[in-house]
Amino acid sequence: MKTSRELDDAILEGHSARSFLQNPQFQQVIGALEDDIYNAWLNTQPQDVAVREQLWVKWHALEEILRGLRKPITESKIAAAEKRQNLYKANQETA
Repeated sequence: MKTSRELDDAILEGHSARSFLQNPQFQQVIGALEDDIYNAWLNTQPQDVAVREQLWVKWHALEEILRGLRKPITESKIAAAEKRQNLYKANQETA
């Protein structure tokens, strides 16, 4: 069970990550990278196996970065629910 401080920290990290992901400049850069990778893939020739493999690695690396940035958002939601549950329990015990 996490302490109240740990839950608060997780909630703040989630808000920070959400803010970062919603930043218009960040979204523009990510969108441009995704477009570049996709367009490069579309323009490969059937014999360009190595190029497609490199593009696959780039795409998955980008997805891994985004997954890492989304993780604190999910953890924040869990922490907020746990905090609400702890408050509910505390209220029930004092009632």
